[in-house]
Amino acid sequence: MKAEKSRRRLRLATALVLGAGLVVAGCAQDAPSDEPEPDSGAEDGATDGEETSGEDVELRMYWWGSDLRHRITEEAIQAYEAENPGVTVQAEYADWSAYWDRLATMTAGGDMPDIIQMDLQFLSEYAARGSLADLENLPIDFSEWDEGTVDNGRTPDGLFAAVAGINAQVALLNPAVFEEAGVDLPDDTTWTWDDYLEIGRQISDSGVGYGTSPIISDHGAEAWLNQRGLSLFTDDGGLGFEAADLAEYYAYIEELTESGAAPDPATQADDISAPLDQSLFGTGQSAMSFWWSNQLAAVEDASGTDIEIALRPSSNAGDSPSGTYYKASMFFSIAETSPHQEEAAAFLDFMLNSEEAAPIVLAERGIAPNLTVREAMLDDLTEANVRVSEYIDDIADVVDSPPPIPPEGGSVAQELIQRIGLEVVFGQSTPEQAAESAYAELSDSVVGG
Repeated sequence: MKAEKSRRRLRLATALVLGAGLVVAGCAQDAPSDEPEPDSGAEDGATDGEETSGEDVELRMYWWGSDLRHRITEEAIQAYEAENPGVTVQAEYADWSAYWDRLATMTAGGDMPDIIQMDLQFLSEYAARGSLADLENLPIDFSEWDEGTVDNGRTPDGLFAAVAGINAQVALLNPAVFEEAGVDLPDDTTWTWDDYLEIGRQISDSGVGYGTSPIISDHGAEAWLNQRGLSLFTDDGGLGFEAADLAEYYAYIEELTESGAAPDPATQADDISAPLDQSLFGTGQSAMSFWWSNQLAAVEDASGTDIEIALRPSSNAGDSPSGTYYKASMFFSIAETSPHQEEAAAFLDFMLNSEEAAPIVLAERGIAPNLTVREAMLDDLTEANVRVSEYIDDIADVVDSPPPIPPEGGSVAQELIQRIGLEVVFGQSTPEQAAESAYAELSDSVVGG
C-alpha cells in the first residue's frame, strides 16, 4: 500500500510539471468588463510594504467560496493568531458572483484587502495594473514546491500569486438520484455527449429530479472545443475556433433543454448564478453537473449524500484529446498597497507550507502544491478529499496539456458564453446566430482578435 501511494505521489508530481505554464502571460476570463482602475498608492502616505515594527498588526483576508471553505479558513486563521499574538487576521468573504465586483470597488477606492484569493481568470488584469505585490520579494518558501507549480502564478512581470491547489473540471454524479430514477451510473471512460443527453432525459422523465444541471460555461465550451482539437484562444492572442464550431456546442445546449434532460430556461438561468449550497446539484435536485474536483467535499457537505466523481463525457468515446487538464484551482495574492506585506506573506507561508495548517485546510482549495505538506495531510484527509487526491492522480494518463491562456480582453469569455447561451435556451437566438454573436464579441474584446 505504501509503495502504491509513493507511486501515486510520484505520478502526481510529474503531472504537476506537465500542468505548468497555466499562467505565463495569463489574462482574466470573467472579471467585470467595467472594472475601475485601481488606486496605485497606499493611504495616508504609507509606502508599499511598509512595516509597523513593534506594533500589533491587523491583516484583512478576502476570499470566495462555500460555507465549508469559510469554516476551515477561519479555523486556520485562529490557529495562526494563537501562534502569533501580535497579528490579527480579519476574515472577509463573498460568493463568486459578488466577489469580483466588491474587489474591484475596494481596489479602486484604495481599500484592497492585504490578502486576496485570486483566480487565473483575473490574475493578469490585476497584476498588469500594479495592484499585486511580487511574491518573489516576500518571505514565502517555495523550496519544496514543484518549480512548474510555482510558475503557475507568474506573469512576464513577476510572481504575483501563490498556487493554493490544483484541480480538474469533472462531472459529479448523485448516485441517490440515479438509483431512485432506476438509471445505472455511466462508465465515464467510454461515455459520450449523446450518452449524457440520453441519461439526463431518462432521469428527468422519471420525475425524481432534473437529469442535469445547466452546463453553459466557458469551461464547458472549452472542453467541447478541446475534444475537437480546437481551443477558445490561441497562443498568439487570437481565437482558436470558428463560429460554426461554437454553434455545435450551443446546439447541444439547446437539445439538452428541449429534450427535458436539463431544466426549463428560467430554472437554468437561476442555477447558473446560484451559490454552490443553493444550486440544483448541491441541493440534490439534479443527477449530474460539472464542477471543479476540489469542490467535491463542499458539494457533499451541501447535499448531505455521497457523490461520484467522473470524467466529463467525450466526443471521442474515451480517446484523446479528453478535454480534461490540470488547472491551478486558485491562488493567493498580496495587495501592492498593503502596508503589511511581510506579515501577509508570513501568514500565507503558514497556510501553504506548514504542517500545522495542513490538517485544517486539507484539500478544500485543491491538492496541496507543497509535496511535504501533501504527505503530512494524507492521514487527515476526509474520505472525499482522499478520493479527489486519488482521482487527480488516476487521470494523469488521460489529461491533455492546458489550453492557451486567455489573452488580454479574454476576461469576458465566461459572462459572454453564458449570456448568449441563455439566449439559445430561451429561444431568443438560434445556435448559429448565437455563435456568430459570441464570436464577434469575443473577437472585438481580445487583443489581437
